[in-house]
Amino acid sequence: PNGKIDRKALPAADVRRDGYVAPRTVTEWILAKEFADILGVERIGVDDDFFELGGSSLSGMKLVERLRRTMFSTLPLTALFASPTISSLANWIASADDQARSSLVRMRRGTTIPPLYCIHPGGGSVIRYQPLVDALTVERPVYGVQSRSLLDPTFVDRSIDEMAAHYVASIRRQQSDGPYFLTGWCFGGAIAMAMAALLEEQGEEVAFLGLIDSSTVVVPFHRDASALDYFQQLAAMEGLQLGDRPNEADKTYLVQASAPLSDRERLLLAAEWGREQGYWSNMSTELFERLFADGENSARMLSELQLTRIRAPIHVWWAKATLDAIGGPPVDWSAFTLGGATTRVLAGTHEDILATADLHAEVDRALWIAGETSQKQRAEI
Repeated sequence: PNGKIDRKALPAADVRRDGYVAPRTVTEWILAKEFADILGVERIGVDDDFFELGGSSLSGMKLVERLRRTMFSTLPLTALFASPTISSLANWIASADDQARSSLVRMRRGTTIPPLYCIHPGGGSVIRYQPLVDALTVERPVYGVQSRSLLDPTFVDRSIDEMAAHYVASIRRQQSDGPYFLTGWCFGGAIAMAMAALLEEQGEEVAFLGLIDSSTVVVPFHRDASALDYFQQLAAMEGLQLGDRPNEADKTYLVQASAPLSDRERLLLAAEWGREQGYWSNMSTELFERLFADGENSARMLSELQLTRIRAPIHVWWAKATLDAIGGPPVDWSAFTLGGATTRVLAGTHEDILATADLHAEVDRALWIAGETSQKQRAEI
């Protein structure tokens, strides 16, 4: 069987099956993954009650602590008791006051050395950084910088410069003076560059800027991607280890079926095909539509971005599969710094590079060297 999908039916795919309602926003999707993991179930609908499904006060505490590391650092335990379903908890988060809904997420406490700030990729969440965060030296505090749209689904970013200004203001409320340590994967790299420029403009030192498989032109849901490309990206979002799946016949189908479709239709084809084939069940068509819209908005903002040259050195890591696919680096980051750029190519793909041991070791080492260099330079002033 080819698993062929009626393209006319794609936008109307029903998310309610036997009372089950799949997540409709990135926030609900993250909550669903965390609920299911803590409860030990394969899937959970947005209207299912955490405690009715077997959750206890202890598991509730574990869930809240997990969510504090992935999206809402000040989430109180009482919020889960008052809003025990995914939909109600997402609404609680969206209605929290502006001070509580910070773009900063404390992913790890660490000690007194300067923290690393991980800038969100497309989609707005910092959850993909967790393997890197867990692998860094325990002394290093880490904060994720997430999109405002993650906490307020009605919010739409207008420009990377506007995002950078908001994020810089957020991190300076947490850390008033440099040195600052920033990193960005994918779309987050361009934002990190803009943040570094703004911090330097404000007279602050950026001691470390790490750009991980990031470009000024490549975005998560890029134009001319086939349904197979989208399927692989969605599988990576779900944390699936595909191995040799799907088989060659299915890969051929997804590529050939993409020819007459628009970019949006290709994403929806990949989404519905993956759902029909049992790769995932916890993502709705509405969520896929949001992801596509976010990708289009990211592409627009990248096309309008005018980067300026910074003083800080840049550390660049490319995934070998990315460079093989396009014939080389899509951007020369050394042109945007007076401090020089160090470039490394690592085995892996764009989607799995954040989980590779080689990247973990190199980022950790580069952070320590940058910190020691900054300390020495400050001592000489």
